[in-house]
Parts: sequence; structure tokens; C-alpha cells
Amino acid sequence: MSDPAASGELPWLLPPPYDASAASLTAHAHAIGEAMAGRGRLWLGPFAPPAQLPPGYEGTAVVVPTSGSTGAAKAVALTREALLASQEATAQLFAADGTASSTGGHGFWLPLLPPTHIAGVQVIARAHRTAQV
Repeated sequence: MSDPAASGELPWLLPPPYDASAASLTAHAHAIGEAMAGRGRLWLGPFAPPAQLPPGYEGTAVVVPTSGSTGAAKAVALTREALLASQEATAQLFAADGTASSTGGHGFWLPLLPPTHIAGVQVIARAHRTAQV
């Protein structure tokens, strides 16, 4: 059987628009967990996801919008590996300086930004990684 992730066949996960409610946060947290587990691709863009990924983007796990601070707003594709590398780099820094040495640097995170921004996505992804969801 072929690997759906490698062939680009993973479903798009489309949580409802974020409205700061507990139900909305729960829906986004579930979708982020599914994407981090490799069972789907999280789409947070302001427009519909593509029917097919362009060549070279088969490893996409999450698509987040940008604010367009350097031009027009864009959708940015991130791989699971990129998200995990960011988490690991932060954990190494926090473990080294003693900020969160008891948790191997991963610490405990509180989502202050919405899960429609990369910082909010990463807080929830870190919580899934450390079983804090």
C-alpha cells in the first residue's frame, strides 16, 4: 500500500473560522494534532485549498496565511519536519538556559495568539508533542 503523505493524497483539514470560543479552539487543536500526526494537511488560508498540491509541495503539513507585511498577503506552506525542527530548537535553548530543564526544554505553553497564526499553531503543536492537549 502506498503512503498517502508521500503521494500527496492526505485530506485537507479545514477547521471552522476561529472565533475565540472554546469549541473553535478545540476544533483547531484537533486539526493541528491530526496534521502533526501525519493524518491530514491543515489549511488556514483565507481562500480554498488547492485540489492538488504543486510539484515540490507534497510534504506540506500546514498552510498559514501571512499578514503581507512585505507586500501582498500570502499563504505559506510548512512541512511537519520544519515545525518539529522549530520546536526542537526552542526546546534545546530552553533546556540549556534552565528555563524548562525539567521538561527537556519543551516546557508548558499557553496559547496567547490565535491558532490561525504560526505562533498559535506551534503552541498547540508543542502541546500535542508533549501530550498536554
